[in-house]
Amino acid sequence: MTRVAVVGAGVTGLAAAWHLNRAGAETVVFDSVDWVGGRVGSAEFAGRQVDTGPDALGPDPAIDELLDGIGLAGQVEIPDPPQAFRLTAAGELEPFGVGGGAMFGLAGGIFSLPAHLERSLRDAGVGFRLGSAVESVTERDDVVSVRVDGSEDVFSAAVVATGAGAAAKLIGGASAEQLARIKGISVTLVHLAFPEGRIGREMNGTGYLADPAEGRLVTGCSWSSAKWRRLSGDPAILRASIREDGRGEVIDLPDEEIVAKVMDELRPVMELEGEPIGTMITRYPEALVVRDENHESAVSAARASLAASPRIGLAGADFDGPGISRSIAGVRKTVDSIIEGTRND
Repeated sequence: MTRVAVVGAGVTGLAAAWHLNRAGAETVVFDSVDWVGGRVGSAEFAGRQVDTGPDALGPDPAIDELLDGIGLAGQVEIPDPPQAFRLTAAGELEPFGVGGGAMFGLAGGIFSLPAHLERSLRDAGVGFRLGSAVESVTERDDVVSVRVDGSEDVFSAAVVATGAGAAAKLIGGASAEQLARIKGISVTLVHLAFPEGRIGREMNGTGYLADPAEGRLVTGCSWSSAKWRRLSGDPAILRASIREDGRGEVIDLPDEEIVAKVMDELRPVMELEGEPIGTMITRYPEALVVRDENHESAVSAARASLAASPRIGLAGADFDGPGISRSIAGVRKTVDSIIEGTRND
């Protein structure tokens, strides 16, 4: 039987394991931490459980298939109203597309997705080695060697479902040199709780986006308690997003300084009175990648280097994103290539 290692227990890695299992492969999922989900997580805030990573999914047949397969299709939630806004250079909010007609959430939060996936995979017999640090993934004599915590395990193939930087360190060689060219973006998420009576701006949509080229620090603000039914109530919850090239500077500031900077921008836009009664900051250093021509050529070149032998595949938002849905769509292609390449094993 084909035996495949999946390195990375984020949503993309779990989706890869799901497709591999359905294709009949014996599958083992590795991750250096002892939980699944990667950056898709949750925390209690203002008496509710909020997403501390992505809070929405985009439309794609691949995500529809996955949700249906693990019993979450009935949990899809569309924001109401679905209207999104854009912050103009003059500081006004104007309608901007449809914020929820395309994007959607899950009644239990996006953080419920990896939990359901893990349960489904364990029930199907997929193996998990969480808390196991993979040191390298290399091909040798028609097998793939996975070194874990100083020892070796041998597989027919492997899916590396990590960020580009981590993947480069694991696989080495010409592919790693290409992946090292990809630039990162750091993300800081700031949750704020405000009594509803102290927010002067009606939250009649999903939130707003802002152009950092106009000197804005906050690139977006989700009106979380208006956007998702499970988060409704008083106090209201806002979630501000900050993106910075590379490691950035704001991400390393103390919490109170970050909150002060965010409030300077949110106060006039949302007509806020006073200070928030609750705050929570989540930091993701270089969690995203700069999607430009360099990124596209680097990913293509890295995959071309691996294509001589389809036993090692790359999967994840850094390669096929942005977003969970596009990543999962890319997973199917990677898994199909691996299964085809090992068919005669």
